[in-house]
Amino acid sequence: MVTPEQLLALATSLASSGDEVAWRASASRAYYASFHHLRRVVDERVGPTSRGTAEDHALIANGIELLDAAAAAAFVELRRERNSADYTIDAPFSKARGAAACYVAAILLRI
Repeated sequence: MVTPEQLLALATSLASSGDEVAWRASASRAYYASFHHLRRVVDERVGPTSRGTAEDHALIANGIELLDAAAAAAFVELRRERNSADYTIDAPFSKARGAAACYVAAILLRI
């Protein structure tokens, strides 16, 4: 079993690496650390979210918005950054972006 904290630890390690592939992977793992943590928060405080569909991302964002609008906005922005890291590989992705994704995820994991 893997925890959101372990995913964030991996993301942070990757963000410290020396190449763009690692920085991109860092942003992706940071997002999924937040995703899994916030899904648990929403399930406990708002109600169950669906499992295993693309709709889960929006359901979690909507559920978090009921609890903390700023956190929901940060989660949505982190997803955009993850999408950029994963899908826009022909554009540069900096070490700073990977590190920033980890910073945001660390804040979200405190909710």
